[in-house]
Amino acid sequence: MDIGFLDGRQESARQTAEEQKCMIVQMNTNQRDENTGHAASAGTMAYICFDTGEESLPQELNFLPDAARARVERYTHPQAKRESLLAYLLLRRALVEKGKEPLLSLLKTLPDGKPYIEGFPFSLSHCKGASVCCISAEEIGADIEPLRVFNKNFPSSVLDPESLKIFNLLDEKEKNAYLTRQWTQKESYLKLTGQGIRTKLCRLASAERESETMLDGAYIESVFIRNGYWLSMASYQKRPATVLRFVKVNQLLV
Repeated sequence: MDIGFLDGRQESARQTAEEQKCMIVQMNTNQRDENTGHAASAGTMAYICFDTGEESLPQELNFLPDAARARVERYTHPQAKRESLLAYLLLRRALVEKGKEPLLSLLKTLPDGKPYIEGFPFSLSHCKGASVCCISAEEIGADIEPLRVFNKNFPSSVLDPESLKIFNLLDEKEKNAYLTRQWTQKESYLKLTGQGIRTKLCRLASAERESETMLDGAYIESVFIRNGYWLSMASYQKRPATVLRFVKVNQLLV
């Protein structure tokens, strides 16, 4: 697949004051989801690491549980392996901050390939230059991708017919943003449901409703990150706005 970065998007990722000022939105624990009637989910925290490749990472992965080590080592390309390792280091960081680091040893891989810790919902994602670990009170799926220039056949493989009509009316710059956002939304949904590559993305139709996106009964939250990435998170229940937590590589090595 012929996919490349947009011009000007290859700048070194830096932690900025603006990114750290993400508003924490709290909600009453008695609030109910208007569609399901269930108690609305607590908020999500997304731990994000931008990587320039300048800092060395551990070569020995014995500190990871077997399931995590196997997931990292399945990558043969050094950069992809590095990004996968950073995602698991973000998971370890999240567990430490929650006082639940021993749970890391309980990590296992479900039959669909999804990493899982009972009682600690999370989702990992990584792409060129970025890794993310999202944690929540409820099951969650997450996906992160950079803004890209796509080949001409890619939109029809991702977008449903109605979305493709909208896409064709946009200018070139808007097309890249629209397609990347839709791509991450659908990938996050597949991670939530565990369907993986068995489902063709173009068969999934999302619905925009005021400030939220629904996809086959799941709520999708999408965030554009200043460095030029779209991050989408899918859940079965409404959540307060996600808190973004930017972590430097050297903070993950202590």
